[in-house]
Formats: sequence, C-alpha cells, structure tokens
Amino acid sequence: MPHANTRTRIRGMNRRQRKKIRVGEFQEFVFAFRLATHAPLSASEFAHFSEAFGRFVGDTGPIVGGMARLEEDGAIFGSVASRDRGSPSEANRAAVEGWFSARAEVATIEVGPMFDAWR
Repeated sequence: MPHANTRTRIRGMNRRQRKKIRVGEFQEFVFAFRLATHAPLSASEFAHFSEAFGRFVGDTGPIVGGMARLEEDGAIFGSVASRDRGSPSEANRAAVEGWFSARAEVATIEVGPMFDAWR
C-alpha cells in the first residue's frame, strides 16, 4: 500500500493536508446497524418506519442516518454519521440502539462499532 496513512506520514503533513484527506484530528467516524423485524415490512410500512427513524435522528442531535431493506431476507441495514464535520458520539450510538430496541417491529438489532468514514 504505497499511500498508507501511517503515523510517520501523517506527522509530516501540515494542517491543510491532514484536513483535505481527513486524517489525524480531522478523521471522521460513522457506525452501521443491521436489524431484523418480526415480520417482513410492506413497502408502505417500511416507508413509515424509515420516516420515523429520520425524524428521530433529526431530533437526536447533529447526526444523519439512512437505511435500506435487503429484499432476500428482509433485513434492514443503515448507517449514522455526523451532519457536519466530525463524528457521532457514543451517546448518539446508544440512543439509536435504544430507539430501535423500543420499536415493536424490531426483533433483533446489531449496532456496530465506530469506523473511519473515509477509508
């Protein structure tokens, strides 16, 4: 990997370069989720569920999220990121997991760890 963002390489960059490629103090993280419902959601049920999630995320803080449904097994997956530069907090992560857990439609929820949004 010729352009690996090693600690030595990052130390040799100035602030503008680190910001441009989002490393060091400008690194941004996101988290993903995957859930299963008790019964497959129809298109309109999924639309309502997705809209409710969008309203929740909008009210939770400076984060944005999106989701999609896998047609094969009916699983729903998505991710959450910061609305502005930066990363969602662990509190945002816990709030999203709690919201899904409280929904009657959701049978299981897996919220993954934070990972680099740009790598």
